[in-house]
Amino acid sequence: MLTKTPRKKGRQGRAVVGAGSRQVATLPDPILLEVFSNALLSIAEEMGALLIRTAYSTNIKERHDASTAIFDAEGRLITQAEHIPMHLGAMLSAVKHILKRYPIDAKRVGHTGHSYGGFMTNWLITQYPDRFAAAITGAGITNWISDYGTADIYRTKETEFFGTPWEREARGRMIRQSPITYAGRVKTPTMFVHGEVDQRVPYEEGEQMYFALKRRGIPAKMIRYANQPHGIGGNWNNVHRMLNELAWWEKYLKPAGAAKTTTSSGQR
Repeated sequence: MLTKTPRKKGRQGRAVVGAGSRQVATLPDPILLEVFSNALLSIAEEMGALLIRTAYSTNIKERHDASTAIFDAEGRLITQAEHIPMHLGAMLSAVKHILKRYPIDAKRVGHTGHSYGGFMTNWLITQYPDRFAAAITGAGITNWISDYGTADIYRTKETEFFGTPWEREARGRMIRQSPITYAGRVKTPTMFVHGEVDQRVPYEEGEQMYFALKRRGIPAKMIRYANQPHGIGGNWNNVHRMLNELAWWEKYLKPAGAAKTTTSSGQR
């Protein structure tokens, strides 16, 4: 962070030295920088606390499954609350910022997440079909209506969508916010990872999107872990998962001709 001011004496760290028509900016006073950083962080934290206190959603109120942050007018992150992660609305702005700032090939960007991150992955590949070269979805919801009747937390859907699937307005919201509704848009090769006995996001949620992509000829792979719940457990299960995920990234994100570094095997 650099501060540029007119050519005159100022506070320590904020002065600008004039050299003819040239100006040289100096680093800001570290104490002032810390004060302002903490002030902005406090605002973001209070935003998050207010959101949690006033939310109808049990996901937000009880699980703190939400996020708050402050961005500038160009979508650049200024600060974010420490207790909660970046949210979906900031995702593409964050990707755009990273691509602008670092030497990354914009044609070889992937996306992955598990649980709510799996839902985010499913949603992003349906809403931005040309953004990601590959994706990996872990235990992600695909269809809010089917999830309502099969998952172990049906009440969260009733609070988030303001009703049940047999109520017209709530049903409409569930359909509009279900990735499966937009599966016809997907172009991204996607691997799905799911526990066979997952009760939080039942296995058939992953199966629905996997089938939709296979039906349309989009590269897709499903890895189903026997007797595993929402979080995949077991040392060798996780070794197997990591090897397969790395192989997926290598297949779709590495430049043509690059040396292969992993081997994998998986179901289906």
